[in-house]
Amino acid sequence: MNHARPRKPPPSAGAALFLTVLWPGAGHIYFGRPETGAKFAVPFAVVVVPVLLIALGGIRGLAAAFLVPGNALLLTIAIVVATGIWIAALTDIYRTARRTRRVAPGRATAVLIAVVGLIGSYAAFSAWSLYDATNRVFQPGLGAVGSPGPDRPRPSADVGGIPTPPPSAPSADDRLNVLLIGADSGLGYEHALTDTIMVVSVDPTTKSVAMISVPRDIARFPLDTGGTYDAKINSLVTVADANPERFPDGGLGTLSRAVGHLIGVPIHYVAYVNLSGFRDLVDAVGGVDVNVERALNDRGYQFPDGKIGFRMAAGQQHLDGRLALAFVRSRNSPGENDFTRSRRQQQFLVALRDKLTSPAMLPRLPAILDAGAGLVTTNFPPERIGELLDLAGEIPAENITGVVLGPPYAKRPTTAGEYILVPDLDKMAEWSVELFGPSSRYAGG
Repeated sequence: MNHARPRKPPPSAGAALFLTVLWPGAGHIYFGRPETGAKFAVPFAVVVVPVLLIALGGIRGLAAAFLVPGNALLLTIAIVVATGIWIAALTDIYRTARRTRRVAPGRATAVLIAVVGLIGSYAAFSAWSLYDATNRVFQPGLGAVGSPGPDRPRPSADVGGIPTPPPSAPSADDRLNVLLIGADSGLGYEHALTDTIMVVSVDPTTKSVAMISVPRDIARFPLDTGGTYDAKINSLVTVADANPERFPDGGLGTLSRAVGHLIGVPIHYVAYVNLSGFRDLVDAVGGVDVNVERALNDRGYQFPDGKIGFRMAAGQQHLDGRLALAFVRSRNSPGENDFTRSRRQQQFLVALRDKLTSPAMLPRLPAILDAGAGLVTTNFPPERIGELLDLAGEIPAENITGVVLGPPYAKRPTTAGEYILVPDLDKMAEWSVELFGPSSRYAGG
């Protein structure tokens, strides 16, 4: 009796298509064409596997790797190449199915090619947005001191304020001090003063952050090059840029040195924040939740669109970009002033940090990057972003403290006509040594 073996069903074109979607070349191997499969699978692996390994580190790992402009460009190229390989593999599977007289799912293939193309296009656009944003955000020469350029003449030997060398870059274990400067340029106002001056000091050893706000009305403070600056500190950038003979460090360089000299530790990096971009960033993340400690009613606050008056109830509030900007700028509600405004700014920065580090922000990445590029310009080295993000994730909210260097660290003199605050250097020294320890320049005195 002759028993015929049941014939093995031929490979399914649908299954091959599905395998190709999972990994280019897998469908060809399933069809019994391993050499052709390898021509798709190996190049795809070379391009994609390194990115997948980086992605295992989550949004921090991706940011650490691709916030470097050159790496972001390589990522864009890698995505374009990977998408091309993927589409080519799907197309070849369809042709193979037709040549072998199998049912060729033409409509399904077309749909899958369109989907892959859309996914690849979105990913490439996001990567290119990242490259464009990093190029605009990271400016190595921002606030550089002692480095002449076309708009900053080299100081001559008879100039009194010869700049000293800039502070050396801190190591991963050293305290890191970043000066944040906020100006309202681009909002439609007729002025652009540096009304927000804040130092963010990160201690990687104790996993703590100190946010130090310098009131805009600080005046008559000592400069590190000698002498005293009598006007308000929020005018220093403009004055220094207009007087290179007296301030050869330039505007941001002079301000960073002055602030570092005042608080007792060197400023390592500068971040210039455009408040117009701040509004856009808050909208890009979908708004930020903050706990408003007391009701605000600033009848004279002027919105960029000309509307007068800003009110906000106490309690938990969800702020879009427009309201967030008013929250951090308003200072004339009953019981409010520059000092309470500075504390609100510190509070909002912490809330924004929590929102930005949420994995839910990944789909919003292109919009966030575009807004971020219009928000911040900094000389912070992008290759250290990963280190900073890792550290940010290790710092609990209770280890973030804030101080505003108004009274008792600075007082209004009784003889002054306009409102100014003169630093009390004894109290400033006491506070600086308490916070920074022997690192403070006041500790040596």
